Amino acid sequence: MIPIGIDVGGPFPDLAAVDETPGAAWHFKLPSTPADPAIAITDGVVTNTSNLPVEPLENEHPLLVEEYGLVPGSAGAGRSRGGLGIARQIRALEDGTVFGCRSDSHLTRAEGVFDGEPGTPGRLIRNPGWPDEQHLPSKVSRLVLAAGESMRIETPGGGGGARAAAQREPEQLAEDIRGGKMPTLDRIE
Repeated sequence: MIPIGIDVGGPFPDLAAVDETPGAAWHFKLPSTPADPAIAITDGVVTNTSNLPVEPLENEHPLLVEEYGLVPGSAGAGRSRGGLGIARQIRALEDGTVFGCRSDSHLTRAEGVFDGEPGTPGRLIRNPGWPDEQHLPSKVSRLVLAAGESMRIETPGGGGGARAAAQREPEQLAEDIRGGKMPTLDRIE
């Protein structure tokens, strides 16, 4: 049994794992600082999510990272669009994997500024895409997974800035739509 904990609330993102059999523990933290707030973004830590590389996670634990990427369409529309949320989907490879998560902004959305549109809320989903898919609250603890079950964490998208996406430079807006960063124009006009 390997309990895993993820803390995505606050300026110091955490991911902790404990392998109770040999008594080993791992803790990863990457802070964002007031002096250099961009470090969280340049290192891939958006909305306070730990940026643990896939390789150590899979090599040291019976886990498979099925997806690690951006959440399409999660950014709020505006002349300056908001940031995209991050998705991580992890599959348990053995019975008895214990999962825990503390996150926020599942019921609220990051508001836009100067009438920009809000981003999408965060989500935590057990067995996404399966018939028994289950949307969970933002905080769960000691959730025991069977081998083959997956957990998907989607962090919130950021709110857009300025009144309308239609005010965004046409080339930037077209690129955002082609790249899946924004939905089609019918939602954002």
